[in-house]
Amino acid sequence: MTFGRRVLGSATGIPVMALAVLENADWKPGGITIDWSLITAVVADTTLGDGTVIPAGQKGIEFGTILCDTGIAEVETLTITATSGTYTLTGNGVVSAALAFNASSALVQAAVRALGGAFASAIVTGAAGGPYTITLERGSGDVTNLVGTSVDLAGGAATAVVTTGTAGAGTGKYAAYDSAATDGRQTLARGHCFILNETVLQTPVAGLAGVASDHPAVFAGGLVWKARLKIGGVNPVYLGAGNQPTVAAFETAFPNVQYAL
Repeated sequence: MTFGRRVLGSATGIPVMALAVLENADWKPGGITIDWSLITAVVADTTLGDGTVIPAGQKGIEFGTILCDTGIAEVETLTITATSGTYTLTGNGVVSAALAFNASSALVQAAVRALGGAFASAIVTGAAGGPYTITLERGSGDVTNLVGTSVDLAGGAATAVVTTGTAGAGTGKYAAYDSAATDGRQTLARGHCFILNETVLQTPVAGLAGVASDHPAVFAGGLVWKARLKIGGVNPVYLGAGNQPTVAAFETAFPNVQYAL
């Protein structure tokens, strides 16, 4: 039985898709950009599941592969050394409203998010009065630290100091999920991982449709052929040394996917 788009032959090779139904799919507008530096060229001609051949010395990724953006989330620590008074935080060129020395993490989070920019989706944890851990969105890159300024803090050193525990990093590009990676590809997170819906080659082959590497179509929800998803197994060596995402982890990260068995 044949599902989805058929391969018409090696000369015209229309790729088979992971999506079972194109309508109502949760597409990522504009697709994604692949970081080809994280893909290894094959050492011999390699035929993929849709009949596309990755020529020896070239790079490619098969439809159904789970792609994650590369990036390390920046983590900053806010330490308040005072027994009374208030302080402000400055970031993204904006100064926050005054915060009490013993404000809850929820109040600090609201103040940080109000700064906008890279701080708009920050997560703040910690006991009232801190220290607070401020985690920025993955892919925000290396962000200039927040700056704490005393308004009328008193007691102890009377300071509000922000330090960086983990500098952010990221290029905004994507590569295959790899459980052995340490650059963000090992973490499934909604909004940071997508399903590749077409086979792509770094160097498109003349006469083949659907293999251009610029901004390939990806999606995060819809009706899919489960057997065509690259989950629960081991990556081919040209995609990485680690495992594909487990089925359980995939289903948690992609709750809007439905299986067409």
